Amino acid sequence: MCGQIAKRIADALANALGGVFQASSSPGRIAVAMSGGVDSAVALLKARPDAIGVTLRLWLDPQGPSAERACCSPDAVIAARQTCHSLGLPHVTLDLREEFRRAVVAPFVEGYAHGLTPNPCSRCNGTFRFAAMLDFAERAGAAVLWTGHYARVVERDGMRLVARGSDPAKDQSYMLATLDPRTLGRVAFPLGDAHVSIDRARRESHGGQGQQR
Repeated sequence: MCGQIAKRIADALANALGGVFQASSSPGRIAVAMSGGVDSAVALLKARPDAIGVTLRLWLDPQGPSAERACCSPDAVIAARQTCHSLGLPHVTLDLREEFRRAVVAPFVEGYAHGLTPNPCSRCNGTFRFAAMLDFAERAGAAVLWTGHYARVVERDGMRLVARGSDPAKDQSYMLATLDPRTLGRVAFPLGDAHVSIDRARRESHGGQGQQR
């Protein structure tokens, strides 16, 4: 019981601090989007020593299957925080549950009710999520935001674009297709050119106890 109470207090404090967190600019600082899984943990390792992890707490349907295992669930937030702290790095939680429900969930439900088949993940990753994390990176004094997506940023005809990851079996560029090209100068995908061994990544980032995203 005491452990659960302490966890709730820690979560409440983290949620409160996320909205007001601010730090002075540092040229080498990298904000890393943390999902609680292996891929983002590997990105965090690459971003050291001046890295800061950030995780979004998003709305989940409490009646949905495996809600606690879903992306941005309370368990994922705790795992991300533990990964950062185990490496001696700061972690910030952004509680955006209501904003996410209004910006992503409500339009999806409305569209589906009218016979459409919207892609909420594309809207979330391509607009809502990155807008929130880039805003945080600026507040945190980080010049760039890294994520664990298997994608790349390339330049073509003077414009930065999202390209497929080098490993076709893990490519996630389709999730990022709606990213505004104007933001790509502030975003990097350090796993995009790599063929990462999940077993090795798990050992390095979680001491043998990691989970795949």
